[in-house]
Amino acid sequence: LINYKNNCYMNYVLQGHMLTKPFMYEIHDSRHIIPCDAHIVSFCIICTLHSFFMSMVNYTSQALYVYKFVQHTSLFSSSFTIFKPEDAHEFLLGVINLLERKFDDSSLLSIYKPGQVLNPAKAFFFMPYLKHHFLV
Repeated sequence: LINYKNNCYMNYVLQGHMLTKPFMYEIHDSRHIIPCDAHIVSFCIICTLHSFFMSMVNYTSQALYVYKFVQHTSLFSSSFTIFKPEDAHEFLLGVINLLERKFDDSSLLSIYKPGQVLNPAKAFFFMPYLKHHFLV
């Protein structure tokens, strides 16, 4: 990933997400319409992560720039400023919060199959999941 004008904190978090393959597959397999209307008009965290993941999967030796994330820096935290170094942990929390809100959207809940993860943000980044799958 290209570190352009102090976006390395984003690169750290997004590379970590990419390496969490079950999470990546849940985003890819979600019933979210890609691209959705929100993404076309402005920004959708699910569409943007999906696009990022697909770029990484289809990687051709070209460096990637996470333009959509940088362009919408303030969505992850109201204190974030574009091209200013920020805290990676705070960015991670912003990504998780945006994902949690987007997946909790009631319009998505009616199209999920039994046993399918409803909210990958909750399933992969909160303690009950970690305790059940990794710490026991």
